Amino acid sequence: MFFQCHLTFFLSLTAANASLKLHDEAIDSFKKVLEIKPDSAEAYFNMGIVLKNKGDLEATIDSYKQAIQLKPNYAEAYNNMGNALKDKGDLETAIGSFEQALKIEPDYAGAYNNMGTALQNKGEIDAAKDCYKEAIKIKPDYANAAWNRSSLAENISEAKSWMEHCLKLDQSYLHAKLTLSALRFYEGDKSDFDDLMQSSLKDHPYMRSFSWAFSLPKLHEL
Repeated sequence: MFFQCHLTFFLSLTAANASLKLHDEAIDSFKKVLEIKPDSAEAYFNMGIVLKNKGDLEATIDSYKQAIQLKPNYAEAYNNMGNALKDKGDLETAIGSFEQALKIEPDYAGAYNNMGTALQNKGEIDAAKDCYKEAIKIKPDYANAAWNRSSLAENISEAKSWMEHCLKLDQSYLHAKLTLSALRFYEGDKSDFDDLMQSSLKDHPYMRSFSWAFSLPKLHEL
């Protein structure tokens, strides 16, 4: 009972520290958990999340590897490790990690979505589209997959359609909202964009970039 309470205390402490972005304190807390329970795959997994937020990709990957060594069928650890590898620029290994997650959990929509972004970064556009399609098939309300799919549209009309679909799923999806307003502005409907420029969102990086582009003497063809 004492051991369980002690472990629960440290896990609660790590969660609190992580939520406050006290990365070093959270990592120290996870290390204390691992001193008590060295075979805690969950502690390594959660420490990987904190290390990723801290920006230490090498340590993040190592932490997820430890979690997987202790729990070989840890699909979430493979998925998160894939994201860290993707951010590191190791796209081929990242894709392999996502594939492993999907071998363990074939209906893992997040792994399909994340593999899609890795394939997209690698230039394998058709394969990326297939991944986003599969993610949305598994999880029809997956707004992020719809947003990612919009970036592979072949024309403005298709891009707008995907962004509108994204916003139907999640009205607060800001990147889709701002980009859709810019595409409408480009086509001649300036109302949404002008309204946003009168709001607190005018200083958002997207809006500043769009505003600069629209201030040019001639708009380039998209």
